[in-house]
Amino acid sequence: MRAFERAAERLAAGELLEEVCWNFLALDNAARCFLLDQNGRQAGRNVVLRADRAAHEARFLPLIDAQGAN
Repeated sequence: MRAFERAAERLAAGELLEEVCWNFLALDNAARCFLLDQNGRQAGRNVVLRADRAAHEARFLPLIDAQGAN
């Protein structure tokens, strides 16, 4: 929870998503990090530290480019 909160704090301070979510993504069960806009749509692309974790599971293929998803 703290890694998620810290990423949100850094993002609110103006840092880029690609820079703030590495501690969160280093957690064992974290697969991707993304940002939602005020309408609940994904703003930008997924940030993935362990691409192999998502790439080898067919169920994640539709999420590779989720920009604009809701």
